[in-house]
Amino acid sequence: MVQHRRATTARVDEEAQLAATVARRYFLDDESKVDIGRSLGISRFKVARLLELSRELGLVRIEVRDPDSDPLARELEQHLGLDECVVVRGTDGGRDRSARLVGQAAARVLQRILTAEDVLGLPWSRAIHHSVEALTELPRIPVVQLCGALVVPGENSAYDVARRAAAVAGGEVSYYHTPLVMTTAEAARAVREQPEVARALAMIPRVTVALCSVGAWLPGLSTIHDAVSEQDRRAVADAGGVGESMGLVFDADGHPVDGGFADRTVGISFDQARAIPMVVAMSRGAESVTAIRAAIRGGLVDRLVVDESLARGLLAESD
Repeated sequence: MVQHRRATTARVDEEAQLAATVARRYFLDDESKVDIGRSLGISRFKVARLLELSRELGLVRIEVRDPDSDPLARELEQHLGLDECVVVRGTDGGRDRSARLVGQAAARVLQRILTAEDVLGLPWSRAIHHSVEALTELPRIPVVQLCGALVVPGENSAYDVARRAAAVAGGEVSYYHTPLVMTTAEAARAVREQPEVARALAMIPRVTVALCSVGAWLPGLSTIHDAVSEQDRRAVADAGGVGESMGLVFDADGHPVDGGFADRTVGISFDQARAIPMVVAMSRGAESVTAIRAAIRGGLVDRLVVDESLARGLLAESD
């Protein structure tokens, strides 16, 4: 029975690999079904079935974009030079409502772009909490926690959102129970060396898609701002820090800023964040204009989900 299951699994894996090969040649190399079938020794009808399978497995993602669907979003894409921008309207009614609506919109983007070959990375923020709660379906993919936890009363932490997303995906999750900011550099180093944490951190270079929020270095707008001491906050401001994402603080040019606690954090590094192929960032409020601009300059944003006030603020500011 075990051998039979292994043989069945092997056949399924071979079929999926063949479907990926056929899809790559058909959609990317522009080969005809007849030519693909002839070179692989299969019929064009088999090629058609494999193409359908590639879509069912999430190996192929097809997007049809209406250029006139949202003129404001299209204008923002051109202005910022990003792959995609989504502008969320109707966010009046306070920060909680705004965070929820922006987070839900980001969840829809995530569900649209993720494929079965991706590895999803998640830090924590209120908006990401709302995004994860809004997820209804994902490919069977691994989920990686990108940084340590900030415990906010009444809300999920970094490892909670990672586990929730993994439950939706039905894939493996790499997470760890540690604070984002430790009391000393020595404590942070010791935590990073713990087997559970080390294994999760080792998964970060495999992340292909990350969802994050970008906030101004101001109270209530940055995930980490309110978690560090007043001395650390002043040090960041004095060093030119304007924004934060994934526990990483940066200046107006998108360069990393060490406010004295960078070596005390547990999570993704600046270079690792910039190396992620697709980063979906979200933010809200006109006060985050400078932070978003800086994050884009730093290579931390590929797709952007914002509320209308932030979108118009970004358009009003020349680069």
